[in-house]
Amino acid sequence: MVVVHPVGNFVVPALKSAKSIRFIHTDQAVLHNLPVHKLEYHKPLTAGNSLDGAGVVLLEPEAVTKEGVFVQNGGRLLAELAAARGIPVYAIATSWHVASEWHAKPNHEKVSGGLLTGVLSEHGIYSHKDFITKVKKDFPWIIKT
Repeated sequence: MVVVHPVGNFVVPALKSAKSIRFIHTDQAVLHNLPVHKLEYHKPLTAGNSLDGAGVVLLEPEAVTKEGVFVQNGGRLLAELAAARGIPVYAIATSWHVASEWHAKPNHEKVSGGLLTGVLSEHGIYSHKDFITKVKKDFPWIIKT
């Protein structure tokens, strides 16, 4: 079971092979790109019971900074609950999600890099810290020192 927050166009290709997908918040327009039999969107969920039976949590951030990732509200609680249960938490992002600093929108919050198991990116799977280092090395103009 993959728990995703939120389900947006960027994360959809990564979900094609998931056996089951559970989410709390989504852009309804992207659901047509996923097989309906895999979705559990018809069930009312709380942050706590959304993790029952989960094998992994995927966060789709607006931005990745040195401090963490910025996701829609509810993402930090989901990451904290998953970490407390020993469920791996990954952000799925590209180098272009990285920013030197980010001013969160009112409906977004920061998930600290320490709560993340890793970042899934075009470079592979890295710890949050190593992902920032990789992007800084490959694209030095993205991150100001």
